[in-house]
Amino acid sequence: MNFFNFIKNHKTIFSLCFFIMLAVIVYGKSVKYDFVHFDDDVLILNNYEYISDYKNIPKFFLNSVFCSNADDDNFYRPVLTLSFLINAMISGKEPYIYHATNVFLHIVSIVLIYIFFRKLSFDGICLFLFMSLFAVHPAFTHAVAWIPGRNDVLLAIFIISSLIILFDYFKNTQKQNLRLAVFYIMFAAALFTKENAAVMIIAVPVFMFLFCANVSKKDYITVICVMFFLSAAYAVLRKAALGNPPVKELDFIYVLQSILVYFECLVIPYRIYLFPDKADVNIITAISFIIILIPFAASFFFGIGRKKVLLFGAFWFLAFLLPVFMGASYILTHRIYFVSLGGGFIFLEFFTSLAVKMRFLKKYIVFLNLALVVIFAFSAYIHVNSFKNQEVFLMNADIEHPGSEALILMHARYYAEQGRLDKAKKELSKIISKDGSYSETYLEILGYVYALEGEYDKAAAVFEHLHKQVPLNAAAVLHLSEIYFLKEEYQKALYYAGMLVSMSKGNKTYIKQYDKIKSSAEKYENTDLK
Repeated sequence: MNFFNFIKNHKTIFSLCFFIMLAVIVYGKSVKYDFVHFDDDVLILNNYEYISDYKNIPKFFLNSVFCSNADDDNFYRPVLTLSFLINAMISGKEPYIYHATNVFLHIVSIVLIYIFFRKLSFDGICLFLFMSLFAVHPAFTHAVAWIPGRNDVLLAIFIISSLIILFDYFKNTQKQNLRLAVFYIMFAAALFTKENAAVMIIAVPVFMFLFCANVSKKDYITVICVMFFLSAAYAVLRKAALGNPPVKELDFIYVLQSILVYFECLVIPYRIYLFPDKADVNIITAISFIIILIPFAASFFFGIGRKKVLLFGAFWFLAFLLPVFMGASYILTHRIYFVSLGGGFIFLEFFTSLAVKMRFLKKYIVFLNLALVVIFAFSAYIHVNSFKNQEVFLMNADIEHPGSEALILMHARYYAEQGRLDKAKKELSKIISKDGSYSETYLEILGYVYALEGEYDKAAAVFEHLHKQVPLNAAAVLHLSEIYFLKEEYQKALYYAGMLVSMSKGNKTYIKQYDKIKSSAEKYENTDLK
């Protein structure tokens, strides 16, 4: 009996320990996992010299996250790169600390979200059930088990922190300017984490109106103006880093289908793919959407739940999701990690109101949600295994997307790096061009395979062709400098090495490459003169 009294008197501590335990059970094993070479190789392994040097921190804010010169690179993520810097300084290229950081960030996010919703006075049992589901939701596996997926967890941490601070600022009758300053810092950090945070300029005033006390017109004007100023500063730095990447033309039908599929991932997460997926709508998608509509129908027709809170939840989900479609036209479920909190508002408002108006249903609500927690936890625990290493990742992705050209190329690259060149060439032979043109990635891997075989003339021809097609493709220029160096054609090697340095914005590896080739060229010339 004393044990139950202790739990009753320490609900917050018990709840948080329970959520943390769930997260560790499901995701803890990922700490032992390797890199899967799906963006993590480009962001960390190939870019290690850059991300591991703290002197490059200012450059993080002036480059894309991929340090790419590609015209279509619109991924500006300075805070993500900063997080990789911290990991690199602790463990170098060892993957365990990167995975451990992902799990830790997920736990921090859970704690903050729980505190946030508690402050908004939702029913304690409903909040406990929601947070249990959030801790183990299968759709968030990418955000926690896939290293680059942490970006959306970081976004959640900064935005939820900012809203907690803002809520407390207005709750206190003696408003402390320091709290408001911290709110602005958290908002700025969210902006430099992901562009979706710009939606806060609209979401914050609505949040203030719905949930905050003692808010004056002056407060609205001040908060909006400062947020707008910070967003403008962010926009200037983003433009300096990316230039003017082309704005993707939105297909309204496809966007609508994608939103419905993201609803499905949240409500009935049976299609959680490893690899980017197209938005295929099916009967499960329709059922998921109908389930989402139930709280709104109950509110509008039976008065169950406050309409304004339910609508705010829908606005949160849609508004924070829409920026995704400006840069990518495929489904990746880590993108709804933070967005799903809009669903949290809907879930908590509906079930809190339902528990008050129909108390006899409360035990059934608890039973249903606990059953979902068990199912979700088991599903996520199994799905995490897919991120064990590159080979396992590719094997499972193949099962989900048989015949995918992108996966064929990833397999070919994997075999080439393993030295299994025959298998790499076999994979490449599966890609047939109808008009004689091939993708950048295909040409990169084909040239790489030729180079590994010692067929330097063939490799050079492939990379020259690629460089002519895409002048800013750094891989082509790098390989050309290396191939001509091996062929002892030092002037050509030096030409491409110099081009690489000018493209790379101070990459030390490329500078060393240039110096090495220059030194060899000078020695060769001196020997030739003698």
